[in-house]
Amino acid sequence: MNNLFGIIGNPLDHSFSPSFFEEKFSRLGLQDYTYEKFPLHHIYEFPDLIIQHPNLKGLNVTLPYKRQIIPFLHQLHGHALKLLSVNVVKISKPNELFFFEGFNTDASAFDRTLSLFLNDKIFSALILGTGATSDMVAYVLDSYQIKYNKVSRNPIDNDTFSYEELSENIVQNTDLIINTTPVGTFPNTEEMPDFPVNFLDSHHLIYDVIYNPAETKLLYYASLKGCRTKNGLEMLYLQADMSWEIWNK
Repeated sequence: MNNLFGIIGNPLDHSFSPSFFEEKFSRLGLQDYTYEKFPLHHIYEFPDLIIQHPNLKGLNVTLPYKRQIIPFLHQLHGHALKLLSVNVVKISKPNELFFFEGFNTDASAFDRTLSLFLNDKIFSALILGTGATSDMVAYVLDSYQIKYNKVSRNPIDNDTFSYEELSENIVQNTDLIINTTPVGTFPNTEEMPDFPVNFLDSHHLIYDVIYNPAETKLLYYASLKGCRTKNGLEMLYLQADMSWEIWNK
């Protein structure tokens, strides 16, 4: 029986995972391995997906299901347990019954790429967005003891700024800005978060977790202001490789 892997989420048009894994399978000479996109309109379609594809061995999970998938899983590991966010599912069949395990490689991949991007002068950060990716970034920043505030269009607590509140003083007293929102992702490449890029200068580090396009509008304008910039492509490759390691344990 064919060894099937895939990705669930919605939408999946821009997903890089199928081409990454098909190239990996070809390079490793794994002729009976395939990887498919499974766009789900609702997370409750997950059981039907498993019934229709009993040869599934593993799944990547992307928005909006990183949290919604958890009730369907039997066990969470490591960062997934702490963050309550899953982007990798390992599927096994002990005693001929399906067993689903959840993992989070987002945190490990982000941590590794961030450590190479940081310098010794990072004391404070702004995290654009308040979703699951934002929580993961905050979790990693805590491990570096970097103080941060989140930024949202609709703040829900005193520790979160609205974009309108981002004054020159706030931005100038921030070293690292991380975009965790999907704003600017292909095909909406002309969009960007409502961030005041005119307040940026060469002391800022800008990390945009978006990987398609390679240079978002936010990164483009930040680079014009002399900022060091980084996109999410390296993080994405690390996540994919970590997925493969998990599925083959």
